[in-house]
Amino acid sequence: MKTTKIVNLDRQQSQTDDTVAGSPIVYVDATIGGMSVLSGSACLIDTGAEHTLIHNRILHAARKFPQHVDKRTIADPILAGVKDLVFRANITIQGMDEVEVLVTGSDRPERHPMLIGRDLLKHYRLVYDPPAKEFTLSKR
Repeated sequence: MKTTKIVNLDRQQSQTDDTVAGSPIVYVDATIGGMSVLSGSACLIDTGAEHTLIHNRILHAARKFPQHVDKRTIADPILAGVKDLVFRANITIQGMDEVEVLVTGSDRPERHPMLIGRDLLKHYRLVYDPPAKEFTLSKR
């Protein structure tokens, strides 16, 4: 079974075993519309997020802005009612097989190119080993 280790990075982007102060990170390759938009990028896992978000700066940096497939309103108390563009993406988490998922272009998260939500995480088993202070992902 394919498994990958999730690393925790602190605010200085240094690896930490502090599971409270650290942010759970996996390294991701992603394509949208056949264009590579992420390559080995540190992306944040957010088990509380329903949808996977990709930062708009990543989309705008692509050679050609990809064609969106839909619009979606993300629940956000500050940007209530703002409709974000939705894109069909092929995402590969390091050590895993490629998964196709809809991602939403957004100006959130600020510090990471992609926030991985439950729509992508549902394809994996997330395990926490407390004695080792280690998280892993494996394919379902």
